[in-house]
Amino acid sequence: MLGGCTPPKPTETPVVRTVRLTASQPTARAQLTAVKVPALELKLTSIDNPRRQAFSVEAVLEVTVDGRTRQFELGAAAPFPADQPGVFVLPLPEFVQSTMSAPNASVSVLLSLTSSSGGVLEDPLTVVVDVQACAQSDCRT
Repeated sequence: MLGGCTPPKPTETPVVRTVRLTASQPTARAQLTAVKVPALELKLTSIDNPRRQAFSVEAVLEVTVDGRTRQFELGAAAPFPADQPGVFVLPLPEFVQSTMSAPNASVSVLLSLTSSSGGVLEDPLTVVVDVQACAQSDCRT
């Protein structure tokens, strides 16, 4: 394909990055492959939340090209009930897709664990998240 990258084929194994977020360490960064894809998948695989604190996992995509970094707020995943694992698909606008597939691009996603009620999250609270860029046919809905 001239002028851009071909999105991953459904038969290819997607690159999955796993991060662990806690109330005391609420942020983590996951490096992604710099290709043009329509969505980012956040799979909350494990949640240890005995107090059932309301929380969300916010995602910010960071793309660095030629030493210049741009941030794109993608949205948040908020499980309900608050201890129920699940899969969340965050669509990427076309201009974000084009930016992340630029030559020499470095792409990462910054995940932040935040309180949905505006309060302070307390331990014990652990959320394990699998992150992957996905072609539309690869995304779970």
